[in-house]
Amino acid sequence: MKEKLLFSEKQKFNQLWLWIILIIANIIGAITFYRELVQSTQENQKLVLFYFLLLVLVSILVYSITLTTKITEKEIRIQFFPFHLKERIYLFSDLDKAEVVQYNPLLDYGGWGVRYGIKGKAFNIRGNKGLKITFKSNKKRLIGTQKPEELKKIIDSIFSQNDENN
Repeated sequence: MKEKLLFSEKQKFNQLWLWIILIIANIIGAITFYRELVQSTQENQKLVLFYFLLLVLVSILVYSITLTTKITEKEIRIQFFPFHLKERIYLFSDLDKAEVVQYNPLLDYGGWGVRYGIKGKAFNIRGNKGLKITFKSNKKRLIGTQKPEELKKIIDSIFSQNDENN
């Protein structure tokens, strides 16, 4: 029997400033490549083409990055595609604590993405709100969210049910 999905969220890097930078960089790269194609030696053309293609590939990578979070009564599932090809599963039975928190992405985890910081490992796309989970082994994870209120209600409900069952 499939478990009921209580929470689901998909996040992408859709910050306007990021895309403006990538678009400008790609335009500059295309112009530079065109100029080199017309004016330069074949060696320079190859080098400029390599850097231009690298820039396009980085843009495609950033576009493809997706953080998916799913919560059922028994587990938290996350996938940070394309870095995780399959979901990571965190069972509530393995957790000591789970809470929605506000954090400082730069100071606590060193930025956004899959990050290792002084407060543990984080999977985040944007913002400063997330689900902080602490395992019984004291290992910590932070999963960023753009739906902190909805997530808090679900987590509080799950943990209050688990307390009643114990």
